[in-house]
Amino acid sequence: MRDRVIVEGLIIEETFDWFAQDDAGNVWYMGESVTDFEYDDAGELIGMSHSGQWEAGVDGAMAGYQMPANPRLGQHYYQEFFAGEAEDEAEIVGLNEFRTIPFGRFDNVLRTRESTALEQSVLEHKFYAPGIGKISSFSVDFDSGATGQGTLVSFTSGMPRVVLNEYNAVGPDRWLDVGEGPSTPDDPMNDPLTASEKRDNRLGRIMGNGGDWFELAVVGAGMVGDTVDMRGWKFVWEEAGESGEIVLSNHEFWENVRAGTIITFGEDQTIVSRHGREIVNGSDVSIDFDNGDNWVHIFSGDADLIATTESSVEEDLDDEGNPIFGRFSVANDGWNLSIFDSESEGAVFGPIGEGIGGAVGGVNSREVFKLEADVSPEAGFEYYSDGTTSTFGAPNVWTVEEATVRQDFSQYGVVPEPSGICGFLSCLIVLVARTRRK
Repeated sequence: MRDRVIVEGLIIEETFDWFAQDDAGNVWYMGESVTDFEYDDAGELIGMSHSGQWEAGVDGAMAGYQMPANPRLGQHYYQEFFAGEAEDEAEIVGLNEFRTIPFGRFDNVLRTRESTALEQSVLEHKFYAPGIGKISSFSVDFDSGATGQGTLVSFTSGMPRVVLNEYNAVGPDRWLDVGEGPSTPDDPMNDPLTASEKRDNRLGRIMGNGGDWFELAVVGAGMVGDTVDMRGWKFVWEEAGESGEIVLSNHEFWENVRAGTIITFGEDQTIVSRHGREIVNGSDVSIDFDNGDNWVHIFSGDADLIATTESSVEEDLDDEGNPIFGRFSVANDGWNLSIFDSESEGAVFGPIGEGIGGAVGGVNSREVFKLEADVSPEAGFEYYSDGTTSTFGAPNVWTVEEATVRQDFSQYGVVPEPSGICGFLSCLIVLVARTRRK
C-alpha cells in the first residue's frame, strides 16, 4: 500500500507498506519502504532519508499484528519490530466505544493505546471504526508537553458507493410472469386461465411492467447521514451488441445524494399504473427519510439532471443517425450496467447484469433482475438473481425457503413504514402523494 503525507502541496513522507493475512484472519504488517523528504524555506528539495524502513525476515526484523482477527480487551502486541529502527506496540483498551467527529458518529469503535521503546515519553490513542479504519487519534509527549491529534475529514471506500438494485427485463408486449392472453405463436405462455397474479408494487400488473427502467441504490460508506457526490457520473449499458450511456449533470441535487436513497431512471416521461393512475411524470428528487420516503425518480430526458445520453439502438436514433437525447434500452438479452464516477478511470461498480450476477439460466422477458440482499457496500454479485417480484422505486422483495424477505434500509436512517390501522391510513396518504409526482 502506498501512503503519502502531503503538507501545503509538498510530499513530506512516502511509504510503501506490505501486509499479509493468515488463515485465521489476522492481518500482519510485513515491512515498509520509507522515504522522508526535506525542503528549504523556498520549497526546494534538499535531502531525503530512509530511516525506519524494515522488512520482516531481513536482519532480524519481525512482522507484527496490524489487525487481530478476534481483538480482545487488554490484548497487547507488537505492530512491528526491527531493533533500534521500528518497535511500535499496541494494547487494545476499548472494543465497543462510540465516537463523534465532524465527519460523523461511529459505534462499536475499537481503541488502542500505542507506544514505542524508541520514544518512551510518547503515548498515542487511536480509534478505529468498522468498515472505515482509523477515524481519529490523539498523542502526548510527557517530556515536552507537546500534544497532537488527527481526525477523519473524508473517506473514499474501495467498496462501491452506488450499486445496481434492480432492472426491468419484461418485454414491451409481455407481462410479468405468465401472461394474461390470448396465447399467440409469438407468446404461447399467455393464457387467461393460468395467468399469474404477479404485479409490481407501484405499477400494478401492466404489459411491459413500466417500460425501460433501472434502479440504483446509494450506499456511500454504509453509514447514516453519509452522502455521495454523483456529479458527472456515467452509467454505461450493453446488450446484444448494442450499447449506450447516461451522464449525470452538475445539478446541485447530485452533489450530496444521501446514502440509502433509491434512484430509478425511466425512459418514459410518464408512467401510468394499470388503473390509469399517474405514478411518475418527469423527475422527482424529493425525499423524506423520516417518513419512509427514500425514493427519487429521474426522467432520462430531463436536461437539468442529465448532461448527455448515447445509444446505438436504431430506434433511439434520429433520421440523421444521431442519438435522441434521453433514450436508452433495458431488456433481457444479456443486459448489463457499469457505473463510473467522475474521477476513476475504471468502473466503480459493474459490469453487472445477466450472465454476471447470480441469475442461473439467464433473465427472460417476463422477469426483473435484482439484488436479493440488504443494500450495503459489501453486497457481492453473487446476491443478484432474476425473479418475478418487481418493486419499482421500493426495497426489493424475494423468497427464501417460502419466506418473504424485504430489503432493510433502516441502517441508513430510513424509518420503516408504520403498520396497523395507523399505518394503513399513512399508506393512503403516501399513496396519494405518490400519484402526484411530477
